[in-house]
Amino acid sequence: MTRKGYVVYAWQHVNRMRESEINARSVREKIEFDCNFKKYRIMWVMAYAEQDGRGAELLSEAVGNPAWRPIAPDSLSEKMLSFACVHVFRPK
Repeated sequence: MTRKGYVVYAWQHVNRMRESEINARSVREKIEFDCNFKKYRIMWVMAYAEQDGRGAELLSEAVGNPAWRPIAPDSLSEKMLSFACVHVFRPK
């Protein structure tokens, strides 16, 4: 994870139980968290044919004009934002 001001950049990796519409079993996303305004947006997406980022790379692209999304209370996104923001701003 890295940061620039109150914005934290992190990678998220998700293994899927079922294949997606492009036959992906795992997805990596670069996410930008705004720690000040509690919102996020997805900047980059990569999809793979097998879990854990293995197999053929099915997709790798920047998200065109990524929209900021609000963080829903008590959601996984809220937990990710909290971890990312606390971890990066923690004194060393």
